[in-house]
Parts: sequence; structure tokens; C-alpha cells
Amino acid sequence: MRLATTIITAAAVALGVALWVSHTQPQSAATTPTNTAFERIMQTGVIRCGYAAWDPMLRVDPTTKEVSGMARDVIQAAARYLDLKVEWTEEVGWGEFNQALHNQRIDVFCAGGSPNSERAKASLISAPFVFADLSVIVRADDTRFDADVRQLNQPTVRFGQIDGTTAAKIVRTYFAAATAQGYADLVPYSQLALEVASGKIDATLIPRTIFDLYNQQHPGVLKRLEGPGVNRYLPTVFFVSRHEPQLLHALDTAIREILDAGVVAQAIERYQTVPGAFLLPDQPYQTNK
Repeated sequence: MRLATTIITAAAVALGVALWVSHTQPQSAATTPTNTAFERIMQTGVIRCGYAAWDPMLRVDPTTKEVSGMARDVIQAAARYLDLKVEWTEEVGWGEFNQALHNQRIDVFCAGGSPNSERAKASLISAPFVFADLSVIVRADDTRFDADVRQLNQPTVRFGQIDGTTAAKIVRTYFAAATAQGYADLVPYSQLALEVASGKIDATLIPRTIFDLYNQQHPGVLKRLEGPGVNRYLPTVFFVSRHEPQLLHALDTAIREILDAGVVAQAIERYQTVPGAFLLPDQPYQTNK
């Protein structure tokens, strides 16, 4: 009887210790994925892409949901170099793709976005495959900023931007005094051109290609401002979870290969609206001429 009591007491103590250890483990471990996206991709042979539309980098047919555009061609080419396929899994907003990557709903955000310090804290950022011209757009008959683009930085100027984008951060930083008007992160950039044209906002910072496409259909309605700080080239990249350094390494290597093979240059020729809207990254070497 005494032996049985001892055994029961020991078992109870062991159970208590086990419960105490389980409750004192760091909770962060439970939020870190146990199986990496890279491991799953190697098993399935499929990269699950998240995406957001901005023409012509990435287009989504409203009826068929078929994806096309420069970013689509580039990620498909990179996947082929890695002997993988691409699945267009989920359309996500610019402000939520980091969470989609962390929760493993998607493996790569494939829309072709611009890096910034806020995104760098949440995700790993690929090597750029192209640089895109970002321009300030106003109405053609609005002459307030022609002589001095610094006049954009006034409380009377309504500056529209899509929430969660690098363009929105640039506006907050360089045009902080302007009245910011945010739009939901699934609103296409083309809508901002319409908002300027209708007078709902005074200015916006959008990719040059969006302005060119609008200008082709509605010439003389909008204009692109020129001057320091209002036009810049931003690197265009893909994003992966901060827990995926091996996936990033594979993606970067494939991007370098398709750049060297001229695949991206061909994509620029297909989608560029005017010369200079997109630029290739500099080569890491120079040839003797």
C-alpha cells in the first residue's frame, strides 16, 4: 500500500512539473511556423503567389480572374529557372500582404511592389528586377505648382494615396503639410488618376505607366509634374516572410539569372508605355569596350 501511494505521489509531481513547463514556455514559439514555405514548395513544386493589381505590372481580368503583366512574366520565369510552377492563390491588399505571408496563406507576394523601412521590419525583400518611375500627377489646368513644386506641401492641397503603399509613405514624409486622403489598399492606382481628373483630390503619386495609360485615353486632362522630389525611380521587388531566408536566396538567384538572360529586358519592351518608364538594375560588372 505504501509503495502504491509513493508511485501515485511521484506521478502527480511529474504531471505538475510538465504542466508548469508547458505554461512557462515562450509564447512566441507558437506563432512561428514549424514547416517553412521553402520546404513545402520543394515538396509540392508550387509557389503560392499573393497579388494586387496595378497596370501594367500586374493585371487581373475582372471576369476570368486571369493574371497577366510584367510581374507575372518575371515570377513565372524565375519559377521555371527553379523548376517550379506558380499558383495565383489570393488577391491581398498592400496593407495586409505581410500578414498573409506570416500566416502562410501565400508564399510570395508577387505583385511587384516597392520596398520601404516599414515593410522591411515585417518581410524579407528580394533583389529588384526593375526600377519604376513614380510621378506626381495633377490636373492639366491646375497651374499652382508649375513654378514651384514645393507648393504641393500646403494644407490646401488634397493629396490622395492608397493606404499601405510606398507612395503613401513618401507623401507623408515629403508632403507632410498637405491634406492626406487615403484610399483602401485594394483600390487600383488607376482610380487615383480618375479622382484627380474629377477634382476630388488635387494631386497623387502614382506609377508613370498609370498616367501614360490614362493620358492615351484622355489626352490633355492630367499632367505630370517635373522637379526635385516629385519624380523618382523606385526598385520593384517581391516579398517573402521574414522566416524564409532560404526561399529568398533561391528567388534572388533566379532573378539574377533571368536578368542576365535578358528575360526582364524583353518584359520591359512588352509593357513599357513610354521609354524610361521602367529601367533595368545596373549590372554588377562592366565590360571593356
